[in-house]
Amino acid sequence: MKWNVRTVGILIALTIAVGLKLVFAQPPDLKQTVPEELKNTLEHAEIFTLFSLDPEPNLEAKSETTFKGYPQLGKIQIPAGQERTNLLIALFDGITNAGWGAWCFNPRHGIRAKQGSNSIELVICFECGHIQCSLNNGTNFMLRTTQMPTETFNGVLRKAKVPLSKK
Repeated sequence: MKWNVRTVGILIALTIAVGLKLVFAQPPDLKQTVPEELKNTLEHAEIFTLFSLDPEPNLEAKSETTFKGYPQLGKIQIPAGQERTNLLIALFDGITNAGWGAWCFNPRHGIRAKQGSNSIELVICFECGHIQCSLNNGTNFMLRTTQMPTETFNGVLRKAKVPLSKK
């Protein structure tokens, strides 16, 4: 096939059009909801523990107190009431309004909740917007979140004089 100026011009125009379509295309719908089992266990937990974590995993067993492999800087039990409600409102809002996350995973917060025979553990990185979720039935999954809940979580930990990560 012989390439003439007109054919090359058409190919260039098509390439530009396709490129612009990709650049200006709407991103996929990132809307997510809070899974019902997660929501129910967190809202009705008999035991609800909030952790402050060191974001560097404890790969060499340097610390005896870890949560899901991350050294604990401290923890606090959160009884049912307004403080727990505020934490969950912030968390659920972060999850339902999440966009794309970053590639890091430097978790500084964790939650362990137990309700009856159900238990849930969340390892949360508000920096990158990812939550690792583990259910006691062996189910593991990821959720996205915004950075917005960070101050609510840190405020509860500060109020209880639980140290926060300086990293």
